[in-house]
Parts: sequence; C-alpha cells; structure tokens
Amino acid sequence: MQNVLKRFGVKDTGSFDEHFHNSLWKLTLLYTVVLATILLISSGVIYGAFSQKLGRRYGDFRIIPTDRPGVALIQTPPISQQEVQEELIYSLILVNGVLLLVAGAASYGLAHITLKPIKDSYDRQRRFFADASHELRTPLSILKIDLENEIADTEISSAARTVARGYLEEVDRMSTLVSNLLTLSRIHDERTITHSDFKSTNLSAVVREVSERLQPLAKEHNVVMSLTEEKNDIMLFSDEQLLSSSLENVIKNAILYNKPHGTVQINTSLDINKATIEIIDSGIGIAPKDFSHIFERFYRTDKSRSRSTGGSGLGLPIVRSSLEQLGGEVYIKSTLEKGTTVTLELPL
Repeated sequence: MQNVLKRFGVKDTGSFDEHFHNSLWKLTLLYTVVLATILLISSGVIYGAFSQKLGRRYGDFRIIPTDRPGVALIQTPPISQQEVQEELIYSLILVNGVLLLVAGAASYGLAHITLKPIKDSYDRQRRFFADASHELRTPLSILKIDLENEIADTEISSAARTVARGYLEEVDRMSTLVSNLLTLSRIHDERTITHSDFKSTNLSAVVREVSERLQPLAKEHNVVMSLTEEKNDIMLFSDEQLLSSSLENVIKNAILYNKPHGTVQINTSLDINKATIEIIDSGIGIAPKDFSHIFERFYRTDKSRSRSTGGSGLGLPIVRSSLEQLGGEVYIKSTLEKGTTVTLELPL
C-alpha cells in the first residue's frame, strides 16, 4: 500500500482570510504586470522614435569655409548623441518608476475593491454560523434532557423507547456539529484568541484527561487505547481549550475509524524546543485520493460510516486551525487498511 505523508501547520493556506489576502496580492500583481507591460512597450516606442530623431538630427554637420584656401571647418553639435540618449534613458526610468509605484498602489486599491464584496459576504456568513450555533445550543440541550427522561421512563413501550433513542442520537449528532461550528468560529475570530491570552499549560495533564474521557467510547467500539508519557509533566505556554479540542478530535477519529479489537496508542515526548503528541491507530486508513481533502470542512472520506459515527467533517479542520493558532504543526501519515499516525507538534 502507498504511504502518504502530508504536513499542515502555520504555513498552510486553509483559512478564508489567508486565501483572501493571497488573492488580493495576486490581483495586485496581475494589475501591476499589465501596467508594467504597457509602460515597457510605451518606453520602447518612445526610445526608438527619439533615437531615430536624434540620429537624423546629429548625423548632420555643417561645413564652414575659411579665408585659407582649401581649408574648411566642420561644426558638430555641442552635445553628443550618446549623452542625449543616456539622459533619455534616465528620464524614462525615473518617470516609469514613479508611474509603476502609482500603478501598484492603484492596483492594490482596485483589487481590494474587487474582493471586498466577497470578504463582506464571508464575514456575514461566519457571523451567521456563530450566532445560529449559539442559539441552537439551548433548544438542543432541552431536547436532549427530554429524550433522556423519556428513555428512562419505565412506563413507555419498547417501540417508543427505540424511537426516542434514535431521536437522541440525532440530537447528539446535531449538538456535536453545533459545538464544532462554535469552536471554528472562535478560532477564526482574531479578537477572541490572542497570544496574550495564552497561559502556562500542563500538556501531560490535558492528554491524560482527554484519553480518560474517551475511554468509554473506546470500550464501546472494542478498541484498546493506551498512553505512554514522559517521566515529567510537559509544560508549555498555550491555550488549554484549543489543545483539548484538538486532541479529542484526533483521538475520537482514531477510535471511530478503527477496526474491531483495534488499538490506539498515544505517545507524548519532549524535545529541546517543542512537545510532540503522536496518535497511532490500527484503523481503516486514508485513501490517497482523499488525502488532499481531509482538512476541508465537511469533507468525509467514508460518508456512510461517518453518518453512523456522527461525523460531520469538521474534526480535522478544527485540529488544523487550532494548531495554526497555537503556532504548532500537524503531520499525518496513513496507509489504507493498515492505520493512521497523526503527529502534533507544539512550541514550548
């Protein structure tokens, strides 16, 4: 089977803002190149015409007769043709250089005007997702409590209890989707997360807490999960909530997309300037054709299985975005039907 290794981190262009700025500069460069080409052609035409004119003008000379027999004076222009041509070149460079700077500034402004409606539309969409997700949390919580109470009621029939369990699964799936949307909204809102908000975080404790929280899920799917840690706790300057969310999404994927009686191994290690978390599973792996899309929002490699496991296609985008905010990187190596290894690297 083919091994696939791909690196995602702070240099990845996954977010809309980064794509927007890249497009903005590309349009600016395009406009500038067009204007520069026009200036170059204009300069060439002017230079050619002016050179021909100078050649005709300074190619002529005057013969002035004298009083001495057989002797005449040849009068040439006081300024040489080469000197005039050099002055022309310097003038063209200066004028066109200034025009090119003006054209670049104008191009940037035009590109910004061109892309501003797209940026505004995206900002409105992002605010809508954040507001809608926030408003949905309360009714979903109420529905969940009501359904749990109905399932616990001993007086209802088995058929009604089965229907209620189905509804509860849908509510749980929707709650997960809403929670993921809120997390993405928080990550992409630069006003919410800043490096000044980071604090000293016990990475080892976060890994232990997440792995313990997901142990029941692993047992439910007949997956054995184990943890290997450094002797001493790993401390770093980070955001604990983003760390926990990233780890939970990676480990949950390792469990849900595993095989019966499979394994999930979690390793933590410490280097000179970084901490590393490695999650190794013996699951179904990722097909090479899907690998380039796994960090796209709502993309699911196995839609039928994702439906049964409650997957929304937002887990790995959250991981990537979280690592970008934390200044870290994520590596994924996968072999189809043999398993996947996800490596998270975080600066100390």
